[in-house]
Amino acid sequence: MLPNRHRGWVGFSLVELLAVISIIVVMLGIGAYIFGGNSSFAAALSTSTTQVAGGIEGARQLAVTTNCRTRFGVLTNDPANKEEWRLRSYVVLKEAPGSSLNGQAAFSAVTSVEYLRTGIYVQRDVSVDLPKGGKQMLERTATTALQDVASAQYAYIEFLPTGAATTSTSENIFMIERGMEPGVSLPNNHNFARIGVTQHTGRVRIERP
Repeated sequence: MLPNRHRGWVGFSLVELLAVISIIVVMLGIGAYIFGGNSSFAAALSTSTTQVAGGIEGARQLAVTTNCRTRFGVLTNDPANKEEWRLRSYVVLKEAPGSSLNGQAAFSAVTSVEYLRTGIYVQRDVSVDLPKGGKQMLERTATTALQDVASAQYAYIEFLPTGAATTSTSENIFMIERGMEPGVSLPNNHNFARIGVTQHTGRVRIERP
């Protein structure tokens, strides 16, 4: 009888092999979700931050070149606004010379509605407590006719023809971050961008954690 060269080996049954393969597949799926999702979110946040900074700078440059007041406006969570606009879209507005609304200058949009990436929203910076009477950008609102909405509400930062902002630096702040829905931040989210505009220069300031 020939000697059994495999005597003493311990093998795996087919069921055990399938179980191991299943575990590996599940772990790979979880890894792809975690790391791929974070990577996708980081890219969306970065793109949206660049968009917003460009929109703000565009509003400032328009004020300087046209010698007219302009606004960078974020469509708010107001029920009058279209759902897809709310806290994830923005426009640039310009003062209409010679026109007024309730004794104040009227502004109208000069750009189309621009959207942030999916899952990214503009939020109030809850970590900042402004002095009495001060309001963050999202708390300073106005209305305008926009597309088929007669009184679309927007929060804004306003620029003078000099390029300076009309409100103090501490009031020209807001956040861009991941959210579950307009006005609701994602719990335990520490990846965000804080954006502000310096009053006297109109310079855009971006902070990342």
